Amino acid sequence: MIEILIADDHALLVDMLEAHLRKLDGCRVVKAYDFDQAIAAADMPEPPALALLDLVMPGMNGVEGVRRFRQLCPRVPVAVISGDTAPATAASALQAGACGFLPKTMGRRAMLHAVKQMLEGNTYVPPRCEKASPATALQLSPRECDVFSLLARGKSNKDIARELDLQVVTVTLHLGNIYRKLGVTGRTAAVRVALEAGLA
Repeated sequence: MIEILIADDHALLVDMLEAHLRKLDGCRVVKAYDFDQAIAAADMPEPPALALLDLVMPGMNGVEGVRRFRQLCPRVPVAVISGDTAPATAASALQAGACGFLPKTMGRRAMLHAVKQMLEGNTYVPPRCEKASPATALQLSPRECDVFSLLARGKSNKDIARELDLQVVTVTLHLGNIYRKLGVTGRTAAVRVALEAGLA
């Protein structure tokens, strides 16, 4: 059973998204209507596989809410749903740690495609926003971005593993993939790229 959290203060939109997600096999939707409810729903022993958060619901405080959610619930990938489709808004959300950006104007098929991509560990942004995404530009998955961000802050492999609830060997594998994608051979060069891309 795949559990997806939808958090938005517009009940009709939440119900519409739930109806769309029912098309995914084995999908169960958990609903929240403000930031605190979203945290309560995500901070569970078996957390949701994905959280879809509205940028302007009560308590969210825009992209700052994405950062807070990632800090409080680091095991749950976050995607933003927003009525603001400006590329700059998408870029800010992705730089704050979101694994995707979903305009509220998306059709059902496009939305389901986006959710499937994110459940597989990929980053999703609409085509018009792709250039705004440092993660997309560097071809890093959301989890690789998490590792990359902590690496750029000087964290050791053990520290990164502890903060992300991963095994050290898994962190090492992620770093190997990151170095390969960036075309670098070590931590110092990778940190330089992170700073230039705004992921640090």
